[in-house]
Amino acid sequence: MTEELSVKDKASESMQAGKQATGEVAQTAAGKAQEVAVETKAQARNLVSEAGDQLRSHVGEQHGNAVTSLRSLADELHSMAGNGQSGGAATELVGQAADRTRGAADWLGAREPGELLEELRRFARRRPGAFLLGAWGAGVVAGRLTRGAVGAHSDEGNDSV
Repeated sequence: MTEELSVKDKASESMQAGKQATGEVAQTAAGKAQEVAVETKAQARNLVSEAGDQLRSHVGEQHGNAVTSLRSLADELHSMAGNGQSGGAATELVGQAADRTRGAADWLGAREPGELLEELRRFARRRPGAFLLGAWGAGVVAGRLTRGAVGAHSDEGNDSV
């Protein structure tokens, strides 16, 4: 009977040791899971921050390109108006277009991309119909430009085959 008690005691001790080990493993796993969660949050924050920085850089670059392109267009229009043979209505219209294009480039260049977005939001609130019409027009122009670019690209690909 003492042997039976001893086996029971050993089994009970083994069970207690198993429970304790299981508790320690669970505690360790919970701690590691919390560490992983904290690290994941930190990496996600870093990724969002890096993406935001890259987006701001890209938008700034595109903003600069747009201003440069508008100024270049204004210069070309001024040149066209200056080289006109006659001082007719077409020459005057081209000169006005050059002045307006230069003004648009100056206006755009004097603002940061965030300011432009806020200005666009204010305009959309004040004049939603005009905003929607402008967005529709911009979409049509962008679609035609894209279609033309894709067509030109596919023509180049067919020529090289």
